[in-house]
Amino acid sequence: MQQQNRSDSELGALHLSSWQERIPASILWGSSQAGNTILLASSGWMVSGLSGSPLLNGMLPAFGIIPLFLGLKQNRNGYFFQIISATLLIGLAWLPIESGPSKSIVLVGTFAALLLHGTGKALSSRSLKKDLLDRPGSSSEKLRVGQDLGFFIGNLITAMLFPAIRQFLPGLLLLLPITSSLNKNTQGSQPIPAQERPPLHGLCCLQGLVIGSLFALLALWVREIDGGKCFDFAMVLAAYRLGRPLMIWMPNIAASTRYGLLIPLLIFSQISPVSWLSVALFIPIGALISSSELMLINGLTKVKESANRWRILESSSAIGGFIGSIGLGLLCQILGLAWALPLVCVGLLSLALLHWRQPPTLQATA
Repeated sequence: MQQQNRSDSELGALHLSSWQERIPASILWGSSQAGNTILLASSGWMVSGLSGSPLLNGMLPAFGIIPLFLGLKQNRNGYFFQIISATLLIGLAWLPIESGPSKSIVLVGTFAALLLHGTGKALSSRSLKKDLLDRPGSSSEKLRVGQDLGFFIGNLITAMLFPAIRQFLPGLLLLLPITSSLNKNTQGSQPIPAQERPPLHGLCCLQGLVIGSLFALLALWVREIDGGKCFDFAMVLAAYRLGRPLMIWMPNIAASTRYGLLIPLLIFSQISPVSWLSVALFIPIGALISSSELMLINGLTKVKESANRWRILESSSAIGGFIGSIGLGLLCQILGLAWALPLVCVGLLSLALLHWRQPPTLQATA
């Protein structure tokens, strides 16, 4: 009888595994990215409502970046830290916020949740990507498409659902499908050595600093300066994500021109009396930022493999984003939130000047 029960259990696991393998890797990865996007965007908006401090709001995304600097060994089961983070955010969203102490509890809990989320991402991201790429018919390009769709859909869901409890629960559910890859085999769940940290690239770091600071205070800016709602904030993010893949239709213009164009686009998005136009302007903003990242990758001519170029961009941008988020938050804490846009424009102008006369390249190097 015991042997029969074990056979039935193994047969059920085989059927489950077969069903899981039918799900395209790009859908699993896209679902996970959609869930992550909802959690990050919704927690950013929630913190902007709890505190008007630019420094606190700027520190929130920085907390999620900290684990990337710790050299953690890869372990796909670290993904469960992201699920724990989502569960914690759901619990915090249920708490009544009626006094200073309760606000402090929710604030501290949200920062802890973002730190857990970043830890899970640092631990498992590379392992899960490798597992998904090993699936038949999978490729880096398909995963990238699924990731872009996940970002876009996650921001749309954030815009459509409010308050936070309605956002965090779908975020958790979207994180779950990829957990089917965690139990594919026992060997894959063992820790693997962390890769050597890529060299720091100055221009990539500066790009991360400027763009990271722009989005670090975006929720607070939309709430305090524009008087917008969570819908407006999330639609701006959705427009930005929609614009990023459109960089393939960008004209072949100089790098400095791309950064220069971002300045009037950002300014006009703030002074435009038409709200939908302000949101729509983030579509070309997304395309320009995406094309500038590709230009930076093409500039790494001494690095032969495209994957290593992307790692240098991501690592250097993360360092820059960490500095930019806290730095802009601190400056706006001293000078006032209204200085956020002028300071970001100064950063974009600096990037434009540094790239002056650099030949334009938009095609990725294999």
